[in-house]
Amino acid sequence: MSNPTFKVLPIYGTILIALFSSLYGGGMEGYLQVGSQSAPAEFTYGMGFYSAVWPLMDQKIQGFQVGLPGTWILPDNSDNTTTALCPEGTYSRNFLTGGAPTYSSYFQTVEGGLGYWARSNFKSASPKFSMNATSDCYTHEIASPGWSFFYSETSLPDTLLGIAQLSNRLLVPPDGLPFDGNPQGQLCGYTWMNLPLTDAKPGPPPIGNQSWTLFLSTTNFKGPVAYYLPETWAKISYKYPFDFGRGLDAKPGIASGGAMEWNTVPILENIQSGTTYSKIPLFKWPCDAKGRSLLLADYTYYSAGAIYNSILAWKNGGPASNGTFDTSSASRFVSNLFAQPFVLKQN
Repeated sequence: MSNPTFKVLPIYGTILIALFSSLYGGGMEGYLQVGSQSAPAEFTYGMGFYSAVWPLMDQKIQGFQVGLPGTWILPDNSDNTTTALCPEGTYSRNFLTGGAPTYSSYFQTVEGGLGYWARSNFKSASPKFSMNATSDCYTHEIASPGWSFFYSETSLPDTLLGIAQLSNRLLVPPDGLPFDGNPQGQLCGYTWMNLPLTDAKPGPPPIGNQSWTLFLSTTNFKGPVAYYLPETWAKISYKYPFDFGRGLDAKPGIASGGAMEWNTVPILENIQSGTTYSKIPLFKWPCDAKGRSLLLADYTYYSAGAIYNSILAWKNGGPASNGTFDTSSASRFVSNLFAQPFVLKQN
């Protein structure tokens, strides 16, 4: 199956087509999720896979937020079972009470990837690719060099910038990377790799040397795009010493499979004879001749031998790294995947 192609230019103004005349309730939400086989302990230096790209709908919808198959990379804080990683005053600590006592799932993540976001200014029926992450318990989000997680009309302040772009061959619009034409299930490959691009700093707060770097594989672009500065992850510990060394700048990264997150799907409700009927958008799926949809493939974990060690040796004065991943069994682990229940609810 061929890869999709990125558009060379960003999308300009579009006309939003309202699918529903009135909206009630909180909409539909849930997960289509797959779990992954646990990798050996040394495979924490990168996670990647191929995700299908296709338009879920024929039209643009206001207030719609659904991700195509993606993953969440978190710092491994499994040694902490009692203390909150999120300081008081952060969004997760104040509003996501289900994360107590540690809030480890809401502390820091690299997520995003392919999908649709409710606050996108330039909506399209085709999905986009966005480098979404949060470094401070969802109090702020970062998605591109200078712009927020779900995108807004204003850029991030200088104190919150966290992405450094490496490639000079790819334009990254604030609203996410669009795809050319009308993809119908082609696979987009992407991997987040931990690279030692900067030196660790003693602080306070201490800052590790892990630079989580995005690599993409499409028809017209293959290679590194950008990385999160280690300072991005360490910043939350500035006035909260418990978090010293607990961010993605220092802790191993963990991920456990992929999912489509159905965050917000507007619904139209009508009550007839005491029965409530709900109407949702018509969703489309890329199917083969047997009616099967390939959504996610080759979920792979990487060890330091994949590329981290060669970059570190180069950085320390050794031979130049060729920039490619070592694919031997010592450097990568291709995980088996298993389906989990498809759970959706309407609020």
